[in-house]
Amino acid sequence: MRFKLSRAPMTERPAYYHICKLYVDGEFKKETAVVELDKWFKLYSGPLRIGEHEIEILHGYAIKEGKEWKWKDKFRKQPRKFHATITRSSTTEIRYEYKVGLFGDDYEYYEK
Repeated sequence: MRFKLSRAPMTERPAYYHICKLYVDGEFKKETAVVELDKWFKLYSGPLRIGEHEIEILHGYAIKEGKEWKWKDKFRKQPRKFHATITRSSTTEIRYEYKVGLFGDDYEYYEK
């Protein structure tokens, strides 16, 4: 699962740092490090049991406290929930991007 935060050229609107929380089938799995602007970031990579899964990523603002980045609050706009079917010897890749545009922000999904 990969995520990218990007900003349109010549945009003066701020792009806030993201920290993401990953949930699989409603169970908290992990919190990520801070996502850097314009770089693909691996949110999660690992095995899941065979079957259907609902994957939810909660995006939040990150603030720096001392030398560490901390979760501040969730963003108003969140990505859709992802549904993945895992079969024996299969690999599934989910990629999406949050684009900060000139007039508005939105998620873009890349299906594979």
